[in-house]
Amino acid sequence: MPHNELMHTHDKEMEASLLGSFITYPDHLLEDWSYLPDELFYVESHRKVWKEIRRQHTLHGGLDLGTLASTFVEQGDFATFQDAMTRILGAGYGDYTPASFYAPLYADHLKRFYVKREKARAVRQYEASISDKPDDADARLELEMVLHVLDGMLTEDTTRDDVQLAQEMGTEGRFSTGFPDVDRLTGGFARPGLNIVAARPSVGKSAFARTVIRKAAQRGETILWYSKDQSENQIMELEIARALGMDSGLVRTLSVERRLAGIQHVRREVWNGNVHLIDHPIPLPQLLTVAKTEQPHLIVIDYIQILDTGLDDEYESITAASKALKTLAFQLRVPILALAQFNRSHQAGKPPNMSHLRGSGQLEQDADQIYALDRDTTLDTGTAQEAKLYVLKNKTGGSGVANLSWVGKHASFEAAARPHENRVEGYQP
Repeated sequence: MPHNELMHTHDKEMEASLLGSFITYPDHLLEDWSYLPDELFYVESHRKVWKEIRRQHTLHGGLDLGTLASTFVEQGDFATFQDAMTRILGAGYGDYTPASFYAPLYADHLKRFYVKREKARAVRQYEASISDKPDDADARLELEMVLHVLDGMLTEDTTRDDVQLAQEMGTEGRFSTGFPDVDRLTGGFARPGLNIVAARPSVGKSAFARTVIRKAAQRGETILWYSKDQSENQIMELEIARALGMDSGLVRTLSVERRLAGIQHVRREVWNGNVHLIDHPIPLPQLLTVAKTEQPHLIVIDYIQILDTGLDDEYESITAASKALKTLAFQLRVPILALAQFNRSHQAGKPPNMSHLRGSGQLEQDADQIYALDRDTTLDTGTAQEAKLYVLKNKTGGSGVANLSWVGKHASFEAAARPHENRVEGYQP
């Protein structure tokens, strides 16, 4: 087929069907295959609607057809919206329907059309550039680079050689929690994998995560930390208190200069400049984009039940979040530590089980490891005490219990103060 014909290869009905799938099922925008270039849509009205769909979902974590329409009205371009919606919501799409099940297939087909168009365009540009200089090596090199990048869109290599596989089967397949007894019991967090630490409110999930983050940062690991439960000033207050060995409430009595010095000490000396903390709400798709851009060694989510997925139903929202985080962990080949709430059926002091996880059985299915944190919250907040970390699920290791020490004055978990046995006889999660 001549280059000029390839440059117009497209399927407007399939484009409309794909857009219809995104509108009727916005969760598709959480999937990796949905990261599509604007130019994949050949029809201009489709391209504009796609840009607005992606923009609104990034900003709000969801889609609303009325808001989509009003945006084009405000821009004075409602005709474009009508042109696209006539196809998207029309009765007939030929052999295609906007069924969500087929959306990944539509995206793959349209990606192939896009690659054909771009290859043809690149060859035409190359032919034009060498019309006066047939032996232009630079132009040829540029063409080969463009063709190589385009081929990469269709042949994404996710395979690993045997050496990499062998490494992942050993210590490379685990990520230290920073607690020696926990690491001896489980080997550390699954890497890659979704690792969940759950507890009732006020037990100290965030405190556990802070210790994991602190230890990882000191080892030189980079961490993306999304904290929707605790603000940055609360986190800094606790970290400064720990660094100074004082009660966290006393940090507020320090001078501004000493608090500023404490903040800088935490960022530079405690975290070694390795922690990117986000404490303002952002939609899950935007969070996934940040993670893929930064490529951290560890991702921490505090906590999974309050992630903004754009879905109102709690069960559906937690299910979507669980699937998205599991996929992200395997895409980036990193551990994700997601904190989670227990439901009210769990009673403090009694062994927990996975059914106590609030909201969705999807967490039980997706998680590579599930831990349950427990301590006596009836004691005074500042009282030092022992706590237990139950291993409820470990896909490639044993279950059991590890002891931790709670330092109440600055709300921190530390390694247990005395030797002990990790495994509790007869305990079955």
